[in-house]
Amino acid sequence: MEWMKGNLLTPRMAAQPEFCARFGEEHFTQGDARDERVWSAAEKLCRPFLRASSPPCQPFSTGRLGEPTQPALIAETRGLLERRGTLWWMENVLGAVHEMSCNSGRVTAARGDTRGAGRGRRIHPPERERARR
Repeated sequence: MEWMKGNLLTPRMAAQPEFCARFGEEHFTQGDARDERVWSAAEKLCRPFLRASSPPCQPFSTGRLGEPTQPALIAETRGLLERRGTLWWMENVLGAVHEMSCNSGRVTAARGDTRGAGRGRRIHPPERERARR
C-alpha cells in the first residue's frame, strides 16, 4: 500500500518542525495559503484529489480568551477552494456558519456540526469548543 501524500500550507508563513519530522520535508510547503500560486506549486508535487483546510477561526469562536490573534480567513479560504474546482472540506467552528456560502459543499447536517459522533462521544452544546482541542 502506498502512503497518502499531502502538503501543508500555512498562512502564518511559519515553519512546522513537528509536521516535517512526522511526514518528511517533501510533504511540507511553507507559504501563504491565500496565494493561488503557492497552491498550484504544491499541487504539482502531489496531485491531490481532495483539499482539506483549517483556516483561523478565532473571531467566530466562543471558546477563546481575549481578542483574536489571527485574522478571519474563512471566507477568503472558502473562495479559493471553490475556485480550484475540486473536492474539498473545511473545518470551522459553529460561530462561523454565516461565513459558509450556500454552495459551499457542506457534507453533514446541522450546519456541519458532527457533535462528536465520529469519535463515538456525545457532546453537549457548552462543551463543543473544548472538545475541539
